[in-house]
Amino acid sequence: MLSVSSISGIVLFLAAHSLGAAISPVARAGPCAEAKTWANDYVAIEMNRFFAKNGNPGGCGCYPATQYVWHTVTALEGVVNYMMITGDDQYRDYVLTARNASAGSLLVPENFNESHDDALWTVLLYFKIDEWTTDGRYWDAGIRLLGWAGEGRSDSRSGSTAACDGGVWWEGAGTSKTGYKNAITNELFIVASTKAYLKTKNQSFLNDALTSWTFLKKRMRRGSTVSQPGLYSDGTQLPDCTNNMQETWTYNQGVVLHALGLLYKATGNRSYVDEALVTLDAVIKHKTKDRILAETCDLPGNTCNYDQVGFKGLFMRHLQYFLEVVNDSAITAKYSGWIGLQARAMNQHARRADGNVGSIWWGTSDVSLYPEAVNALSSGVDAILAANKFGTC
Repeated sequence: MLSVSSISGIVLFLAAHSLGAAISPVARAGPCAEAKTWANDYVAIEMNRFFAKNGNPGGCGCYPATQYVWHTVTALEGVVNYMMITGDDQYRDYVLTARNASAGSLLVPENFNESHDDALWTVLLYFKIDEWTTDGRYWDAGIRLLGWAGEGRSDSRSGSTAACDGGVWWEGAGTSKTGYKNAITNELFIVASTKAYLKTKNQSFLNDALTSWTFLKKRMRRGSTVSQPGLYSDGTQLPDCTNNMQETWTYNQGVVLHALGLLYKATGNRSYVDEALVTLDAVIKHKTKDRILAETCDLPGNTCNYDQVGFKGLFMRHLQYFLEVVNDSAITAKYSGWIGLQARAMNQHARRADGNVGSIWWGTSDVSLYPEAVNALSSGVDAILAANKFGTC
């Protein structure tokens, strides 16, 4: 339940940011000064409307509207990212007492029902909290999950051949589902493994990351002779782990940017940055409508599901991380206007009358306004934070 002060804050936010006064997504030259205010207001809505804080009446330390662990941990990582960028730490206790983020009840492999990708999203949250708090329990929990997610990479499943060696399986060995090696699981594994190498200098982590990168690029990156070259398909098909040519979701492209930035930092090899920029340019060319990020399911005649409404924000978050790691002013300058455009468009087109955020950034429609989903709101926050740090408005 919202407090009086929280309701008052939201009312003031809606008055200041009414639909009639929406910021126009026309490019401007200055820093995104408004973005910090937008982020403050949207995170307030997220944590007061969607999150039930431990210690409050009925508090579960969770987002009651979703039962999906990956929605929860990615949303919480977004809140930590907000606090680290802005210095506003008012939600510190919300995060550190959350069901999946309290140091006394951190998740272990048995909590994930064989889901490697959910575990790896959780690793990124724990590594982010470790960076934020320097509480080593989060690091240790993340390393344990990372080790589990990487198990059995060379195991044959569902008739897979040696061509599948090197890539991480989407789910653990105990699953009853057909084996699948997909982009997001391998990208998250590369990010987490390279982060582990950068902190520990344990070469085995970097070796794991490089092996998965080789597999990912060979098996899922689209070449110049097919549609959407430079982007990554959803996954592979057995028995030989060939590119399945399925949807090129935006979050797959964002996480691979982050992965390549980290590999550059770990090795000093500039080709990883060049590779990332090919993908970033391909996103702007193939995954936008009027230069604004759009999934295929965002386009007329389609509807995104509860997972897909959060993908664009994860792209923006990991683009932010890529720019942080690479730390190249020329690259930032090249893309800063486009980054600012995403925040302005989201704030104009996806915002509902009650201040919540829908899933379509390029233009308002009924589909963009409903239903409520915490990861759609968190996705909007990600766009704003990227603009706050690297965008021009």
